[in-house]
This record gives sequence, C-alpha cells and structure tokens, in this order.
Amino acid sequence: MRQVFIALACGAHSHPAGSLVQFAEVPWKDDWFTEKLDKKLMKTIITSGRHGGFDAASIGLKGGFEVHFVPHRGFRDEETSEENLLDRLASEIATTGRITFGDRTAVPMRESHVDVLVYNVGIHGTLDMLATMLRQFVDQISLPLSSLATASEGDMGRTKTVYVTTPTQHYNTSDGQWQWHNMTQPPSKHCLARVANNPRSDLEMSILKPVGLSQGGNVDAVVEYGDLDLGSMHMRHTDCSHYCLPGVPDVVAARLLQTILAVMG
Repeated sequence: MRQVFIALACGAHSHPAGSLVQFAEVPWKDDWFTEKLDKKLMKTIITSGRHGGFDAASIGLKGGFEVHFVPHRGFRDEETSEENLLDRLASEIATTGRITFGDRTAVPMRESHVDVLVYNVGIHGTLDMLATMLRQFVDQISLPLSSLATASEGDMGRTKTVYVTTPTQHYNTSDGQWQWHNMTQPPSKHCLARVANNPRSDLEMSILKPVGLSQGGNVDAVVEYGDLDLGSMHMRHTDCSHYCLPGVPDVVAARLLQTILAVMG
C-alpha cells in the first residue's frame, strides 16, 4: 500500500490539468528498516536515497480531499505506527459510530470524519493470520459501518469501506509464495514470469463480498491487483513481492481512485 499511496500522489501531482496536490507531508527515512539477525535488529538494509521508507504520510488535494497513510503491519516504526489499528477502529465505532485515522497521521486531519476507509492486511504473516485479520475487519469494521443509519452521521453519510487485495508473489515455489523454511530456490533467483493463482487474494475474495454484487455484502468495494502474469516485470527480475515494481501499483492506484469516487457518489 505504500507503493499505491506513492502512485496515487504522483498521479495527482502530474494531472493533465495541473497538480491537484495542495499539501504533502511524507517523512522519508534516511535509514529504513533493519533485518533480524540472531533475533536482534542488526543491519540497516537501506541507508540512503528516497525510497518506500516512511511510516505515516499525508497529502491534501484541491477540493478538500485528503489521503492519509497509516500502516499497522510490515516494516514500521513502533513510535509512529499503530500495532492494534483494527482494535482502535472497532472501539471508535462502538463509542462514537464513526472512525478517524487516529493521531499517527503525518499531518492532523482537518475533520474527524472519514469518508472512505481503504484497507489491506499485507503479505506479512501466514494465511491463518490473514484470515483472522480479514474476519476482524469484516465483523468489527466494515459490517458495523455499513449498518449505521445515514441519519446518525448527519449530512456526512457513513464511512464507506474499500479493500485492496494482496499483490501476487512470484517466487519459485509450489504456489508462488515466499516459504520461510522451505524455499526451493535462493531469494535472489529470478522471479517466475507467471503463477497459476494467488492464495492470499483467493482467500480474501472468499471472505469479502462487495455490496451490490451479492446479497449479504460485507464491504463496499474490492480493488484487485490482477497481476498473476506480471512476474517478469519485476525490478531486475528479483523483486518477487512487488516491493519496487513500477507499473502495477500505478494501475492499482488508478483503479482505487475510480473506486473511491464511485462509492462516494
């Protein structure tokens, strides 16, 4: 989602009618995440240049539209990221009937109301962990938000929920996924050009049911990557998890913006 956020901001800045960005705050980190060696954080992986190394980030667009990025999994700074974001959102819904982006945004929100919540659980963790978080998102966040009466939110309307599926991985394994203790090839091996399926996306689509497409919908919209056959486009053919892949996040960002406008309309 960092890459999608960057692509969304770049697209707004390079709009044919002129930049739509009125303000932006992205606290890039000179030294980004470290890798764990012997259960200790020992080695800084990226030490210079601008890259995907930020925790919270915010942009404001013309017309009052704001986009805030707040991570809760993956590589993050414990002081600037939320460990229990879903718990906090559930608590806000239970007590106020609405949600906020919390106090970890790069710039404070101008208003407390969130029109659209975009969510993704990421590739970190097992499929069981993914399923647990997805069900928590559905049961405690998206379904309660969808059931809120419009009148309770005044003229603002209820918060809409959009889920972005997990991007495909193209490792040389039986299912294309990184296997921590059973890699058949070194991580530096060229990525597979295509994999048959994405187990994480398949799981997400088995749990999430977009409203309007089926009875009993539990999320307003789902944005899919659809990148099973794009493994050969990875940077140097070694970025099998899309961390630095140009192109695909740009397309997903465009889809996401169209979806946001649609659910708000």
